[in-house]
Amino acid sequence: MKRWILITVSLVIVLTLLVAALFRLFRPSDEVAGIVENILDLTIAASWNDFEGPAAVRLDKKLDDLAKDKGIATAEAFVILLDYYLGEHNAEIQQCAVTSRGQEILPLLRKYHEKPARPWKVRYLLLRLPAKSRESMYNMAFDEIQHGRSLCD
Repeated sequence: MKRWILITVSLVIVLTLLVAALFRLFRPSDEVAGIVENILDLTIAASWNDFEGPAAVRLDKKLDDLAKDKGIATAEAFVILLDYYLGEHNAEIQQCAVTSRGQEILPLLRKYHEKPARPWKVRYLLLRLPAKSRESMYNMAFDEIQHGRSLCD
């Protein structure tokens, strides 16, 4: 009996370590993760008031500021954010930020389209888009970029 308990506990520990390793394997760099986490935390706060009020204003401002940043970490963060619901209006900002970068962002789009980044906090699962919506976001970005267009005003 004691032997079975020891084996069971050992298996649970090994499985826990494997799951933790898998989550780490699909996690982007700390800089990218920080950007994504900040936006998702702001989105959760804004969603409490149906994307109205001060939290929604902070989210909009942060997304607008990030959309102007042409760094690679920000580009990668915006691609990862295609997997999440950030509010109706903010989908336009997401698509603009991705498609305005043109052909140079296609490798990141392909990478995360094929193998999405794992959410590293359970609360972010609430914001994940359903598979069909996610596919639509990626297809729209691929289509616009491949035709040399951007979804910016």
